[in-house]
Amino acid sequence: MAEGIMAKAGYEHNTSLGGGMKHYMENNYVPHPIPEGKFGGHQDGASLTLEYAYQDWTLAQLAKKLGLQDDYDYFLKRSNNYKNVFDPTEGWMRPKDVDGKWRKDFDPYQYESGFIEANGAQGTWFVPHDITGLAKLMGGAKKAVEKLNIQFETAEKLGFTSGNSHSVEMHPEYSRIPINYGNQPSMQTAFVFNHLGRPDLTQYWSRKVTDKVFGGISPATGYNGDEDQGLMGSLAVLLKMGLFQMNGGTEVDPAYEIGSPIFDMVSIHLDKNYYPGKTFIIKTIKNADDHSQIKSSLLNGKKLKGFGIPHSEITNGGELRLEMGRLE
Repeated sequence: MAEGIMAKAGYEHNTSLGGGMKHYMENNYVPHPIPEGKFGGHQDGASLTLEYAYQDWTLAQLAKKLGLQDDYDYFLKRSNNYKNVFDPTEGWMRPKDVDGKWRKDFDPYQYESGFIEANGAQGTWFVPHDITGLAKLMGGAKKAVEKLNIQFETAEKLGFTSGNSHSVEMHPEYSRIPINYGNQPSMQTAFVFNHLGRPDLTQYWSRKVTDKVFGGISPATGYNGDEDQGLMGSLAVLLKMGLFQMNGGTEVDPAYEIGSPIFDMVSIHLDKNYYPGKTFIIKTIKNADDHSQIKSSLLNGKKLKGFGIPHSEITNGGELRLEMGRLE
């Protein structure tokens, strides 16, 4: 595997030299700026480090599935490299230069200063494979919750997006938003609360985002922002169904997280060529704009523990029943 997937980086798929990979392999982080210059548009070292660390984790899952223990251990260890760009004195992910020195005059709200299509406040939360580890860096789950909740409260005043289109994200009026649901780096943030012991806040903020960002029928109000390969439209569908996948379904036994469905009933018709089940149904009781909280949940008539559903449970077919209520 060492000469296979791990040697490829983003748009530089024909070489292992681009995207700062050489520095990542040698020093366990990508510097900003990359001394060799841009490769395929990449020049945001902090974001690249975070993305490569996540990709290392996905490679570890593949190795685990294939029974390659040494490769699994290697990639799992390397997936901790996100910690190398977290500055504990600032409480944010922060770019480092090639000498390992933190970027001077760091502003976590400065757009694309070491972060791809994001600022440091947004980019800090991209550790989809180890939210628990990220919280420890921040001083524990409680402090992480407080930090992220404040970011959402601030972002709500700005509509959760950097303006009403991808083209205005760099405008000074919009670029300093702490959470931007108009682009990929922030898309998972509402579900981070699930991993910090606060599913109520996942339900609360995911419903708020769904209403504000994905509640209309035009591009500006229905799938606002960077619609790469249909991502924002797909995210809108998932949020409205009340489902999300934090790590992209790359773990050996993937599971979906539950958010806050806006519909009374959703029917997912399963392709018989791929799945054993016929239909998976999500039903909500007492659902309303002011009833965004899940008070009880049953999966196929049995009480559901936690707020996750294995992918296999969905593909086998069945019913998820959610009783909704007000935030207390």
